[in-house]
Amino acid sequence: MRTKQRIIVAVLFVAGIGAFVAAGIGGGDDQSDLEVENSVALESLIPARGAEVLQQQQVGVDLSPGFTGSLVIDGRPIPDAELEGFDELNQELFSPGPGKTFTRLPADRVCAVFTYWPVADTTDVDDVTWCFFVL
Repeated sequence: MRTKQRIIVAVLFVAGIGAFVAAGIGGGDDQSDLEVENSVALESLIPARGAEVLQQQQVGVDLSPGFTGSLVIDGRPIPDAELEGFDELNQELFSPGPGKTFTRLPADRVCAVFTYWPVADTTDVDDVTWCFFVL
Protein backbone atom coordinates (compact mmCIF):
# COMPACT_ATOMS: atom_id res chain seq x y z
CA MET A 1 0.00 0.00 0.00
CA ARG A 2 1.29 3.38 -0.81
CA THR A 3 1.63 6.13 1.76
CA LYS A 4 -1.23 8.17 0.31
CA GLN A 5 -3.62 5.21 0.55
CA ARG A 6 -2.52 4.48 4.14
CA ILE A 7 -3.24 8.07 5.12
CA ILE A 8 -6.71 7.95 3.52
CA VAL A 9 -7.55 4.66 5.26
CA ALA A 10 -6.33 6.03 8.61
CA VAL A 11 -8.38 9.24 8.20
CA LEU A 12 -11.51 7.26 7.32
CA PHE A 13 -10.94 4.94 10.29
CA VAL A 14 -10.56 7.86 12.72
CA ALA A 15 -13.64 9.58 11.20
CA GLY A 16 -15.67 6.39 11.70
CA ILE A 17 -14.66 6.12 15.34
CA GLY A 18 -15.47 9.81 15.80
CA ALA A 19 -18.94 9.27 14.34
CA PHE A 20 -19.63 6.43 16.81
CA VAL A 21 -18.46 8.58 19.75
CA ALA A 22 -20.60 11.53 18.60
CA ALA A 23 -23.65 9.29 18.20
CA GLY A 24 -23.14 7.89 21.70
CA ILE A 25 -22.85 11.32 23.27
CA GLY A 26 -25.54 13.11 21.29
CA GLY A 27 -28.03 10.31 20.80
CA GLY A 28 -28.25 9.12 24.38
CA ASP A 29 -31.47 7.87 25.93
CA ASP A 30 -33.40 11.06 26.69
CA GLN A 31 -35.31 10.50 29.92
CA SER A 32 -36.81 13.98 30.07
CA ASP A 33 -40.52 14.32 30.73
CA LEU A 34 -41.79 17.45 29.01
CA GLU A 35 -45.07 17.50 30.93
CA VAL A 36 -43.13 17.65 34.20
CA GLU A 37 -40.46 20.02 32.89
CA ASN A 38 -43.11 22.48 31.67
CA SER A 39 -45.12 22.39 34.91
CA VAL A 40 -44.73 24.96 37.67
CA ALA A 41 -46.18 22.44 40.15
CA LEU A 42 -44.34 19.19 39.35
CA GLU A 43 -40.68 18.47 39.93
CA SER A 44 -40.66 14.70 39.29
CA LEU A 45 -42.82 11.59 39.07
CA ILE A 46 -42.00 8.62 41.27
CA PRO A 47 -41.35 6.23 39.59
CA ALA A 48 -40.62 7.88 36.25
CA ARG A 49 -42.82 7.22 33.22
CA GLY A 50 -42.08 3.83 31.70
CA ALA A 51 -39.79 2.74 34.56
CA GLU A 52 -39.54 -0.91 35.56
CA VAL A 53 -39.98 -1.26 39.33
CA LEU A 54 -40.55 -3.81 42.05
CA GLN A 55 -43.92 -4.41 43.74
CA GLN A 56 -42.97 -2.44 46.89
CA GLN A 57 -42.02 0.71 44.93
CA GLN A 58 -43.21 4.05 46.30
CA VAL A 59 -45.57 5.91 43.97
CA GLY A 60 -46.15 9.63 44.00
CA VAL A 61 -44.81 13.02 43.03
CA ASP A 62 -42.24 15.56 44.05
CA LEU A 63 -44.08 18.89 44.04
CA SER A 64 -42.94 22.47 43.91
CA PRO A 65 -43.45 24.38 47.17
CA GLY A 66 -47.02 25.57 47.69
CA PHE A 67 -48.78 22.65 45.97
CA THR A 68 -50.61 19.60 47.29
CA GLY A 69 -52.80 16.89 45.79
CA SER A 70 -54.35 13.44 45.77
CA LEU A 71 -53.27 10.14 44.22
CA VAL A 72 -55.11 7.39 42.35
CA ILE A 73 -53.28 4.17 41.38
CA ASP A 74 -54.89 1.83 38.84
CA GLY A 75 -58.26 3.48 39.43
CA ARG A 76 -58.11 3.09 43.21
CA PRO A 77 -57.98 6.34 45.23
CA ILE A 78 -55.28 6.39 47.89
CA PRO A 79 -56.63 7.85 51.16
CA ASP A 80 -54.75 10.89 52.47
CA ALA A 81 -53.93 8.88 55.60
CA GLU A 82 -51.89 6.47 53.44
CA LEU A 83 -49.88 9.22 51.73
CA GLU A 84 -46.53 9.99 53.23
CA GLY A 85 -45.97 13.71 52.98
CA PHE A 86 -42.44 14.96 53.39
CA ASP A 87 -42.87 18.68 54.09
CA GLU A 88 -39.21 19.60 53.66
CA LEU A 89 -39.16 17.93 50.22
CA ASN A 90 -42.84 18.58 49.36
CA GLN A 91 -43.32 15.00 48.21
CA GLU A 92 -46.57 13.03 48.33
CA LEU A 93 -45.78 9.31 48.26
CA PHE A 94 -47.64 6.05 48.74
CA SER A 95 -45.76 2.98 49.96
CA PRO A 96 -47.57 -0.36 49.53
CA GLY A 97 -47.87 -2.42 52.68
CA PRO A 98 -50.10 -4.44 55.03
CA GLY A 99 -53.46 -2.80 55.76
CA LYS A 100 -53.12 -0.30 52.90
CA THR A 101 -54.98 0.07 49.60
CA PHE A 102 -52.23 -2.04 47.98
CA THR A 103 -50.15 -4.50 49.99
CA ARG A 104 -47.98 -4.62 46.88
CA LEU A 105 -48.36 -3.18 43.41
CA PRO A 106 -49.79 -5.56 40.81
CA ALA A 107 -47.22 -7.12 38.49
CA ASP A 108 -48.13 -5.51 35.18
CA ARG A 109 -48.47 -2.07 33.64
CA VAL A 110 -49.66 0.27 36.40
CA CYS A 111 -50.96 3.79 35.83
CA ALA A 112 -51.27 6.57 38.36
CA VAL A 113 -53.06 9.91 38.34
CA PHE A 114 -52.03 12.72 40.64
CA THR A 115 -54.47 15.60 40.90
CA TYR A 116 -52.81 18.74 42.26
CA TRP A 117 -53.58 22.32 43.14
CA PRO A 118 -51.95 25.32 44.80
CA VAL A 119 -52.58 25.40 48.54
CA ALA A 120 -53.61 29.07 48.16
CA ASP A 121 -56.22 28.35 45.42
CA THR A 122 -57.98 24.99 45.62
CA THR A 123 -60.02 25.80 42.51
CA ASP A 124 -56.95 25.80 40.21
CA VAL A 125 -56.86 22.01 39.76
CA ASP A 126 -54.78 20.03 37.26
CA ASP A 127 -53.59 16.44 37.00
CA VAL A 128 -50.83 14.30 35.60
CA THR A 129 -51.17 10.69 34.44
CA TRP A 130 -48.25 8.34 34.00
CA CYS A 131 -47.64 4.61 33.71
CA PHE A 132 -44.81 2.29 34.68
CA PHE A 133 -44.15 -1.44 34.72
CA VAL A 134 -44.15 -3.52 37.89
CA LEU A 135 -42.05 -6.69 37.73
